[in-house]
Amino acid sequence: MIAVLPPWRYQLARVEAKFHVQVKVLHVEAVAATPAQVRVDAEVVRVFRGQPSLQPGDRVHFTVSVLQGDEPWDRIPVGGTLWTNYPALQATRFLEVFLDGAPPACEIRLWQHALLDAPTDQPTMHISAPVVARPVAWLWRVLGFRGPCCEGDPPGMETS
Repeated sequence: MIAVLPPWRYQLARVEAKFHVQVKVLHVEAVAATPAQVRVDAEVVRVFRGQPSLQPGDRVHFTVSVLQGDEPWDRIPVGGTLWTNYPALQATRFLEVFLDGAPPACEIRLWQHALLDAPTDQPTMHISAPVVARPVAWLWRVLGFRGPCCEGDPPGMETS
């Protein structure tokens, strides 16, 4: 995967996502060329966050940003995209994903997903609280700025 956003941005996406689930992959869209966004149809098998909106057995669909793996560097768009190897996605049977949206139509929050061999009882993707600890708002407060951008904590990261 190629990424250019700071790690805390991806961690914050995990904190803010509406759903955290593991899914069984039912279908991966076929594309002729990459980079591409491919639709994945899946069935929920584990729900770590988001009940009762999502239950095991529910169907969802979302897109995954993919690369074949042999693209020239000048064909890969610049940005914070976490690219997934397309052949690996086609071969996987399960994914763990942080999702937003109104099921069944969902979207992966800032590409936060992992390929799995099998579902697990506990999440394999974790939230690292120290990495998420309000870096931008904290910096603005230290520099003396005031306003909505500088107040409060990200969801789940409240300070006492």
